[in-house]
Amino acid sequence: MKKYIAAALIAAAVLSLASCGWRLPGSSGPSESPEPSAAPSETPEASPSPEKTAVDELLGTEPAAGELGQYVMQNARDLPAEENDKLLERLLLVQPDVTISMSTKILNNAYMSALDDTMGGLLDPTKIPNIKDQAVRADYQALFDSLMTVVRYEESPIIETNWSALNKLKTSFGEQTAFIIEYSARLQGNYYGDELRGPDLMAADIAAIEKEFLKASDGFVRWQLRGLYAREVATLLYGPEGAYISDFTAGKKEVHGRLNTYAAAYPDTKFGRTCASLLNMTSESQQAVTDAINGSIVFPPDDPRTIEFAALDEKSAALTVPEIVDKDNSALAQQLNKTVRDAAAGMLPAGTKNQQLYSSAAVCGNYLSVALSCSYAEKSGKPGYRQQHLVFDLTTGSPVTLDDLAAKPLDAYKAALLQVMRGDNVPADLAAPVDFALNSGGMTIYVSPKSGTVPDEYNVTMNGLRSFMDISKLY
Repeated sequence: MKKYIAAALIAAAVLSLASCGWRLPGSSGPSESPEPSAAPSETPEASPSPEKTAVDELLGTEPAAGELGQYVMQNARDLPAEENDKLLERLLLVQPDVTISMSTKILNNAYMSALDDTMGGLLDPTKIPNIKDQAVRADYQALFDSLMTVVRYEESPIIETNWSALNKLKTSFGEQTAFIIEYSARLQGNYYGDELRGPDLMAADIAAIEKEFLKASDGFVRWQLRGLYAREVATLLYGPEGAYISDFTAGKKEVHGRLNTYAAAYPDTKFGRTCASLLNMTSESQQAVTDAINGSIVFPPDDPRTIEFAALDEKSAALTVPEIVDKDNSALAQQLNKTVRDAAAGMLPAGTKNQQLYSSAAVCGNYLSVALSCSYAEKSGKPGYRQQHLVFDLTTGSPVTLDDLAAKPLDAYKAALLQVMRGDNVPADLAAPVDFALNSGGMTIYVSPKSGTVPDEYNVTMNGLRSFMDISKLY
């Protein structure tokens, strides 16, 4: 049976949120007031700092993913749940760095041959020793040690957290950790594989995930639950390779019937309201339906706001920009929407032909990140291309720079940033202001190319950002 996985998710798998974890404990609470002393000149004894645990000591060494993964597998059953939660948080922060490196390598002939011919298409630890190429063998062993695996969505090999292995240890973790482990294992495995019952099972799980999200108070936990919710919604509503969108636009009763069922069964959830809104769409083109689904998961489940892709002007409905739909704060929404619209319009030179406008939006914490790009043909026929990336504070509407996020000037964190940028030919220097866009797994840095018009792109994971800024503000 085909897995119910959205094809659009595969491209985002490198920086996906297929993970969960917990924030490390903060500083101890305020000290109790000392008893009055007969000798006021004496200094009250300071409250002792909490002793570091073995897990704290390990995390303080900034261990690699492989070391963390093996530590979890060997010690989880003997550790308190809160210690396991801390370990898993760090593990799931460092895993994307491994993913970025291996996602490129795995398409190489030597790696594909080892995967398909030696290991039978999946990461089989019992067959890793049979891989002849020493470097390939070492990389696959490191992947396994990092508690990661290779899954196949259709034919594409995707590197993900090994949720199946973690699911066997879920009773050793905290309640919400165990919840995310179990539901992530369902999505990764064949739990929804029955084409008749699968969609209904997934819809019920989406409602359960949304309920769990509303209970969560920790920022990191909410961030991970939100990512799981978004992947499940997209997976269910897209269908295998986008099949449900095609069926929906073709008016097939089966898909429309399911949406009606879910809208009625889960009316008090954002998921249920999304299903109802799809049924009320006036435009049923595949792109419009895709945009509506994407726009419904930009904001977290407890936020009534959505993103709508609206026409830039009356002349061309094909040129669309993301707009916030916000009934509670329409003034701020209108301000941000106008800023984005004006920026998009300014990118398209007058008198050019074959204009195309591409846009996307992401919400990370209280920040809205909008990416705009356009292509066109000049009068001479020469192709043109432009990009622009905008980040706003959703509480004030003010533009946000990378210096604002880092809470320091570029010179204070530039060396750390350059060290964690992932991509080909990372530059030796950066100039302010840094062009960037936020995404669910961190951010993308854009650098003007030495030749051509398309900027060079570099990924920075959340773990990379952690080296020079407080990443909790992006949860």
